[in-house]
Amino acid sequence: MRALKPLKSVAKLLVSNVDKKTVEGEVEVLLCNYVDVYYNNRISESLSFMEATATPSQISIFGLRKDDVLFTKDSETADDIAVSAYVPVDVPGVVCGYHLAIARPREGVIDGRYLYWALCSQFAREQFYVAATGVTRFGLRQDEMRSVKLPVHDLSMQRTIADYLDTETARIDALIDKNQRMIELLRERIDAAIREEVLGSGHSEGLPWAYAMGRDRVLTRLGSVLRLRQERNDPIRLRQVLSLTAARGVIPYEEKGDIGNKASEDISRYSIVRVGDIVLNSMNVIIGSVGLSKYEGVLSPVYYVMTPLDAELVDRRFLAYHFRIREFQRQLIRLGYGILEHRLRIPWVNLKSQELALPPLVEQRRVVDSLDAMEAKHLLLATRLNRQIDLLRERRQALITAAVTGELEIPGVAA
Repeated sequence: MRALKPLKSVAKLLVSNVDKKTVEGEVEVLLCNYVDVYYNNRISESLSFMEATATPSQISIFGLRKDDVLFTKDSETADDIAVSAYVPVDVPGVVCGYHLAIARPREGVIDGRYLYWALCSQFAREQFYVAATGVTRFGLRQDEMRSVKLPVHDLSMQRTIADYLDTETARIDALIDKNQRMIELLRERIDAAIREEVLGSGHSEGLPWAYAMGRDRVLTRLGSVLRLRQERNDPIRLRQVLSLTAARGVIPYEEKGDIGNKASEDISRYSIVRVGDIVLNSMNVIIGSVGLSKYEGVLSPVYYVMTPLDAELVDRRFLAYHFRIREFQRQLIRLGYGILEHRLRIPWVNLKSQELALPPLVEQRRVVDSLDAMEAKHLLLATRLNRQIDLLRERRQALITAAVTGELEIPGVAA
């Protein structure tokens, strides 16, 4: 039999106050942070924790112990709150950090693994969702967290359910990982095809951005075939704000799914983007942020908006594919400046000086048509795989909830 009990009756709730600061005189520790919990189901010594300091009292209270269940108590959205992670063994020297809470099971009342699964269930997550308060960032109050009700079976049944969910979710997770790897392999395949088609089969392996030079190729500089569009926005005439994503290219900002309000931002300095313009994030070349715009709108000044000087010499789609070649991106990064690699800024004067060997326009178009067809096939396959992943995740969540609430008959357990 199961009963509904508030979290406070089955576990001790501890809300961490250990921040990321290093304070002289405190004890050096490793800090388990928000992202460690958000991206991992289990917390162990194998994770790369950040270094920090804490007081002896904080270490005693918030040091990670076997069977602790950590969960996030803040989020940008109410439906993404109370993400949990289980601590299977003591983790000496590691302390729970700020923005996290610990549910420490009461001995003889609830099993730690079962508590983890109960907190993962939709039954609990919906209560956290309702309890979360905020406008731009949501959080949980301690009294609300303590009041969340959980289905509690006898200890023997709790362990049986935990064993079952450990096994079944591992199988589902393995299928999810397999599909994700297939998507990665598809992406690697298309990247290799782009490299081969754009650079030419005879390019130098030592200098992969230096094309195989044949009599049908013309050596030129990027600035000789592309110009930087520097039209500034007229807010009255053009107001659609665009964004550039590595996965989807140039899209309207509202489709990106970000939390934020662009309507109140001064977009008078934004650059105008026309359909067919090549857009490059000058500070994110390393992650492949380049795209060919299918929209008219405006973009932040951090983006370079480029258009061909002569449509009879170069196909803009060919150049867009060229920008996606990893070796070429690394070449640009070497010409950038900044402190962190992913925040390097590529000056236009350096970008336009880069050399490339252009094949005839008819060959450029053949390459583009071939790559477009391959990408369309890749997109179809990736969409199907992502759909399978979504269904597996839905199945996983439904399985957890049904097992915890007693709606699912566990194999081998008498009804």
